[in-house]
Amino acid sequence: MQGWLNFLKPKEYDSQDASQKMLLACREGNYEAVISLIDEAKKADAKRKDPSPLSFVVNLVNQNLPILKAAEKGRFDIVFLLIQNNANTNEQEPISGDTVLMYFVRAACKNREDKHYNYINKLDELFDEAKKHQQPINPNLANFEGLTPLMLANLKQHVDLAGKLFELGAKHTAENRAKLAKMAEITAVGNGASSNLQAVRPLSGGGEAHSGGYQPPAFS
Repeated sequence: MQGWLNFLKPKEYDSQDASQKMLLACREGNYEAVISLIDEAKKADAKRKDPSPLSFVVNLVNQNLPILKAAEKGRFDIVFLLIQNNANTNEQEPISGDTVLMYFVRAACKNREDKHYNYINKLDELFDEAKKHQQPINPNLANFEGLTPLMLANLKQHVDLAGKLFELGAKHTAENRAKLAKMAEITAVGNGASSNLQAVRPLSGGGEAHSGGYQPPAFS
């Protein structure tokens, strides 16, 4: 009789299993699955009797860094959804050190001709959403190569994106400019361009804002 009672007993919420499913859903860019998993976690939280400081939802959106998988996939709609449920926006990919913002900048540079998705406006929305949910984005967090989002935008010659990052608090330091110059030189030589770096410096300057807009740093 007890065996039947155990069989009929409602299945308890399995946070580990849910976290694995969340990681898979983000990796595949499955928005509906992400919503479903968050809803299940919220229902499980509502039934909890123990006053745990870490909710199932917070654990779900942070364990295994699903936000990075969604960002890497280019599914920033999922990224926004995770942020709205208190995902950490400054987590770094364990091998590369890339952050959500770095993945965003890579996508923006790759798809700069996309007329259907305004990355510049979305960048504003991303920062606003993160701040709204007490997860402000650090725009100066470098990956393990020492590359910051602003450096990447400059390296890819996306001046508008670099200017927006500058507005949002990204900074150029002397050390960053030196690293950027070295990376630009390697890129130029690898592409068969002149080593004087003219191919990768559309404007000269110190990476400051001025009356004409953002001005990328000179590499020489």
